[in-house]
Amino acid sequence: MKVVLIVLQVEKEISYPAAKKKFADILNKLELTIQTPNEGSETSMEIINNIPIKSTDSKTVRIIKEKLNASEGRASIPLYNGDSCNIRFDERGNGLVSPKIPPTNQLGWETFEAAVEVVINNGGKAKKGNAQSGAKLGSEKLQLNSIEGYIAHKIHGVKVGETAFGPGFVICAILDWAGICKNERGFLSIRQAFLEE
Repeated sequence: MKVVLIVLQVEKEISYPAAKKKFADILNKLELTIQTPNEGSETSMEIINNIPIKSTDSKTVRIIKEKLNASEGRASIPLYNGDSCNIRFDERGNGLVSPKIPPTNQLGWETFEAAVEVVINNGGKAKKGNAQSGAKLGSEKLQLNSIEGYIAHKIHGVKVGETAFGPGFVICAILDWAGICKNERGFLSIRQAFLEE
């Protein structure tokens, strides 16, 4: 549902709360309701408790897998704003899933590798970016060398001038939880211990 709201926000050039209200009004007129899973609820998908670490896994992927394997395939991690976020392995083993990020393929292993890559390429600290505001890739709010901008462009093929989905707040929180990066206000920075390992 969040993606629908973001699209509505961008298309109508209105705030996110206004888009949410407009969408609720439309649903009400159509006499429809949306049932969303609770943050803590699991879907009917099989829960994977452990994923093998491959010799081809990058250091970033290996660390995340090790940490989540130690938590039996699921964890509740703190977000920068003080909320928490449930994560677990996706059912195909290609990355992670979270109820906070409903679109599929947003938390694949390559997204975490790209986030770490852009932080290192920026001298150890990169802006997070602000895709949720409806910013266009390449703008001041969503620079190509920001976490969300780099992932949108490199992993999801978003072109300069287009809008992108913004899962960066969860990606940054996961990298902090794994001890790879430090999740700071507006920035993600690499931890020295990760570079020395």
